[in-house]
Amino acid sequence: MSTPASRLRRSLRSLALVTQAALFLSLPACVETSSSGSPDPTEPETPETPDPEIPDPTDPETPEVPYVLAISGEVALSAPTLGPAAQHQDHPAIAWNGDHYLLVWEDNRRSVEGGVSHAPDLWAARVSADGTFLDPTGKLLIEGAWAPTITSDGTDFRVGFIRYIPQDFSGRIELAHVSAAGELLSETPIPCNLNRSADALKVAFDGTNYVVVWANGDAYHARVSPQGVVLGGECALLAPAYQVDVAFDGTNSQIVLTDLTGVKGYRLDPQGNLVDSAPLVITPPGVPEGRYYNVGVACTGGVCTVAWGEGEYELWGDPTSGEPTLIQAARVTSGGVLLDAQPITLVSDDPYNEPFHLDVAIDGQDAVVVAGLWTTMMYEGRPRGTVMAARLTAQGLPVGSPHVLASAWSTPGVFGAITTGGPRPLVVWSDQADSYGPGYDNDIKGVFVDATGPVGAPILLEGAPDQRQPSVAFDGENFVVAWSDGRNGHQGHSKDIYVTRVSPGAQVLDPQGVRLSATTPLYGFAALDHRPRVVFDGEKAVVSYLNCEVAPLVYTCVTALSRISTAGAVLDAASLNPLMLHLQLSHGQGYAPPVLSGDGGILVVEPRELATAHIDQSGQITRDYDLDEETYYFRADNRRTASASSGSEHLYLYATTNGQIQGVRLALDGTPLDGGARFAVVPSGSQVTSFSAAFDGQHYIAVWVDEAGPAPRILASRITTTGTVVDTTPVLIAEHPGCDTVALDTQGAVRGTHRTIVAWKACGPNSTDLFGALLDGDLTAEHFTLTSDAFTDEAPALSSSGSHILATYSSTRLSAPLGAERVYARLLTEAPPSP
Repeated sequence: MSTPASRLRRSLRSLALVTQAALFLSLPACVETSSSGSPDPTEPETPETPDPEIPDPTDPETPEVPYVLAISGEVALSAPTLGPAAQHQDHPAIAWNGDHYLLVWEDNRRSVEGGVSHAPDLWAARVSADGTFLDPTGKLLIEGAWAPTITSDGTDFRVGFIRYIPQDFSGRIELAHVSAAGELLSETPIPCNLNRSADALKVAFDGTNYVVVWANGDAYHARVSPQGVVLGGECALLAPAYQVDVAFDGTNSQIVLTDLTGVKGYRLDPQGNLVDSAPLVITPPGVPEGRYYNVGVACTGGVCTVAWGEGEYELWGDPTSGEPTLIQAARVTSGGVLLDAQPITLVSDDPYNEPFHLDVAIDGQDAVVVAGLWTTMMYEGRPRGTVMAARLTAQGLPVGSPHVLASAWSTPGVFGAITTGGPRPLVVWSDQADSYGPGYDNDIKGVFVDATGPVGAPILLEGAPDQRQPSVAFDGENFVVAWSDGRNGHQGHSKDIYVTRVSPGAQVLDPQGVRLSATTPLYGFAALDHRPRVVFDGEKAVVSYLNCEVAPLVYTCVTALSRISTAGAVLDAASLNPLMLHLQLSHGQGYAPPVLSGDGGILVVEPRELATAHIDQSGQITRDYDLDEETYYFRADNRRTASASSGSEHLYLYATTNGQIQGVRLALDGTPLDGGARFAVVPSGSQVTSFSAAFDGQHYIAVWVDEAGPAPRILASRITTTGTVVDTTPVLIAEHPGCDTVALDTQGAVRGTHRTIVAWKACGPNSTDLFGALLDGDLTAEHFTLTSDAFTDEAPALSSSGSHILATYSSTRLSAPLGAERVYARLLTEAPPSP
């Protein structure tokens, strides 16, 4: 209950807040930063801010003063090291405009931005004639789109794509006008009565207008003027088809498609009329139905080269059985005459290499066919692709053997694309070197080709690696921050755990980060380390995390731990393994292992059975649970947990499957108190999505996000050390109407010197920002804003050391030179107001 005395104190604090800005401006910056937000090595280090003299609040002679919270500037916790671009890039397309290339691709860097799932976006980058990226890291071009295709009129570009329509989970065909500078100028929707999402989208310029074709069981076409007008008002149905392509032959647009019986061709004149009353049958009869795959076409000198794949699906097939996979071609004149009655074989391969993607371009008078073969035999838990290039002369003669640009067994890749024009043909593809198990973190790679094969070094779309899921604890001397980091993806490990120490004055002591991840997987084929949580064992920091293996359909993870000395050294050559196994976690999902600071060590406590492993300060593990006879692990439940300690016992919270929070009291050694009795923390009917806990010296404070009402709310309740909920009607801390990104980190609440600090993410003016509240003993809240910018910030993790609180969070920085989610921190300092 709010008393007159507490209200008076709050009034005095509100008056003192006017001095907060002056106090903040009088503090030196924590770290000098360059324009990228990273520490500038050319600048001398700024001396640490000395601790303010904080009167002892327990001293009866100390007058009660309204302490304020000073918030530092943002500190980048790790200097970026450029490497393959963050997250997943796929399905590239490329065109030449006479001066440079424009490369477009699908990109999922925003796929879970702000905790909200997004469809892929289209990104773009200009590439010079020598292969230099003119737009490092690329730039966001179109939100919520996929399946890009591209052509040029010799100056600007037109990008065809499928717009995601969330209302009916389908897509709409659109054509975008993109300037030579790579800027989006306009978008044109193409009206068409589609009963399902389209596929196999292609576009060509016929010298006057743009011809767009696509297939979804039927092939359609539409023409769009340079001004963005759909000629004829809508699309036109062509014929049944599964794949389709189009090219301009100098007179007409040649449309080629595959159906169950073979490859067929249609000519479309510049006025949008079909030239022929019947299609040209390009493939010979007698081939069994269903063996035709992707198709491509390119034209020069009045002759068009049509290429297609032929094969049969052989899942985990026997390479000695079945018909071989073929990439074949035939030439067709602009007059509609088939020059090759028998197809020309360019590639003959094993039946388990399924042809799935083709692109054709012209190099001088030769046609270059880029073929993608999907290896249906699994390798290390995932299918891989091969990209190869084959060449055909104007006379219909293959030139040498196909050149393998990406090999399924060594350097896998998918979705190869090639462009006509430029000094040499440039082939690009989606590189799979950074993909493991069911999750994919492909990168865009490319190489120039000529008649002899690849020319020069490959090009690679670069950026800073992703950094996600930071956690923090104070080790007695410094804050220790851990996060999941993608910098080693091309070295055989999709994500690793890195740490850095941060001084109480917010100086980053390990700017390159220290890698923790085990060199030897703890279980299976480890590919992903993520979801770290840092705790203090009384001597040093200990980082727990999920160490996940490759599997065909799911990730299986185990709990791993590493100890960090106060000097920043990793003390364990191999991660500690308490033998807790977490089954069937989706790629990148799951929750951090439930670890608590124990009695002379740390505890790992499984929420379902309260099975506990104790790790002492020397790294010795004691378990109170039996192992499964099949896996030799304990099959642990993986769910969201949080905890706080009074110094005499722990409060352990965990999420239920119906949106509730259960609590249980544990002794410092992990022994369940009260006979292991669980109690409800939140009212019935709550829909809790995230939560945290702290101890304020008298009560435990449970804080959570409840989405049961019309607007997401931050609620809190006090809980006694004996496990009684004091505030059976929770106290409202904040409410965010119309915002679907509200979330708390597991470490989103912490006790400062004078008050409990809570911080969360929610919708800001321009993006997802971070907000907080200072809570009195009666849960009266004084609010503050932690970030307010155009970046998407994730919920912060908090740790305190006296009057210093370090808030660490990840933030999506899509612009160059980062192009990734990165970890940052701000120092919060409780201090008396300026006199």
